[in-house]
Amino acid sequence: TFRPALQQGTATATRWYRGDASEAEPALSPEEAALLKIAKPKAEAIFQKHIALPVDDNDDVETRRKRLVYRSKQRGWLEVDLLLGTWAHENVHSLTADE
Repeated sequence: TFRPALQQGTATATRWYRGDASEAEPALSPEEAALLKIAKPKAEAIFQKHIALPVDDNDDVETRRKRLVYRSKQRGWLEVDLLLGTWAHENVHSLTADE
């Protein structure tokens, strides 16, 4: 909102921005709440399937190591990709199958 204020005879402007502040609780309509109740478990199942490493009895340790290195370099955030990818490249070869 825009609010003019007077200070010592001159007009100045004071602006407040509330935008997407985390203080406000989002108000969901009953329809939105019902849809969220249905969608949330589905989204969680998809997320868990996405982050799980594929485990195949035919996979050897070397294949899993290569997958770990690749996935650690392809997280989606440049900073994390650089840090985690570098660490994985240097250390994954020394991990045991259980680790």
